[in-house]
Amino acid sequence: MGRERLGRLFERYAPACLAFLSNQFHLPTADIEDIWAGFAADKLVRDNILKEVKARKSFRSFLRVALRNYGNSWLRGQSTKARRPEGGFQDLSTIEDIPEEASTEIDAFDLQFARQVLGEAIARVEVAFGEYGGPPCSFRVFRVCVADPLATGSEAW
Repeated sequence: MGRERLGRLFERYAPACLAFLSNQFHLPTADIEDIWAGFAADKLVRDNILKEVKARKSFRSFLRVALRNYGNSWLRGQSTKARRPEGGFQDLSTIEDIPEEASTEIDAFDLQFARQVLGEAIARVEVAFGEYGGPPCSFRVFRVCVADPLATGSEAW
């Protein structure tokens, strides 16, 4: 597709595409414009996806689906960036001041909550184990040697 024709296409469809992206993703205008610019550069110009669509009637549907998919991909990329620090992850072996024992109220709450969730999960596993015909003594060994020590904080066997 020639540059002039591509330019006319951008002029004609850019407002509709920007409105569609804004309605679809509810993001700030700058992010919507970034998605559109990336889509236009990556898909329309570089990958030339327009050659896949012959009829004008299906072009709009194709464009909406392609924009939605590109926007979802862009959002996943943004959330990945948010989970990775700029300088990379710190090597844990270089951290010197790791507290041995946590003793704040928040830690006590988290510990109790984890014990509750673990207890519920083990109860569900025990029921499922029995439903599938597992011998009851096997699960009792697991409970005594692993689950109960985890729940109480004592050492496992």
